Amino acid sequence: MLAPQKPNSEKIEMDKYDKLQLYHYTHPRKCVEILRGESPGLSPISVINSLKGNELYGSFALLESLPDNWVNNTYFPDFWDRLKSHMGQILLEVDVNPKSDGVNVVDRGHMVKFNSSLPRGNITSNVPQQFDHNTLEQAMEAYVQSGIPILGYLEKSGDFLYVLPEAVITKPISSKRILVSQTQPLLEEELRTGGIQIGDKLPEDRLMEDRIRNAGFYVKRIPELQGWFAKYKERMISLPALK
Repeated sequence: MLAPQKPNSEKIEMDKYDKLQLYHYTHPRKCVEILRGESPGLSPISVINSLKGNELYGSFALLESLPDNWVNNTYFPDFWDRLKSHMGQILLEVDVNPKSDGVNVVDRGHMVKFNSSLPRGNITSNVPQQFDHNTLEQAMEAYVQSGIPILGYLEKSGDFLYVLPEAVITKPISSKRILVSQTQPLLEEELRTGGIQIGDKLPEDRLMEDRIRNAGFYVKRIPELQGWFAKYKERMISLPALK
């Protein structure tokens, strides 16, 4: 059985905790707004208000671009597919200062029962009981209360056990500290499959020419993808099975 995941600080780029790189997925139109809109950057928004008046306010990000404890979670095996179906396919790298940008870590595991395929009435037997909330309101309260400063999460990795850790950036982040990643795992998955929905039958992989042509449309809209596109095109051409 897979235990709740401890943070792996070795996978996170940081320099004595003064600089930390987080990962934010977004849709193409929103990406353009973040990079070059009238009010560029990431601005915190109010996401959850609990019945006790506690508020979760910020921009969400992941600690890794493809966190294994999300992608291959034994407790919630379908949740990553459900999350990526609506969070957007463009990966941004966000540089934050964990000491001044108000970055917290919360455990999304508290909310999964209410937005996954798990039965509403009963939770599977291997899921820790602390996630078996009876109501959405209870889940929201536990989710908000799980928040701790990211420095505490990283420095006390032996004490904190989070099933689905995600970062919440509570202060605005300038577009100058946001880069379009040169690795685009979800975009490449969409190019390969055509953007299938949950429950759809897996299609045959798209031809190389189709993938490259469709990737080019993204580059026209987001020129910052050019570096990724050059390497992607080279990889596609090197795969003879796709020709």
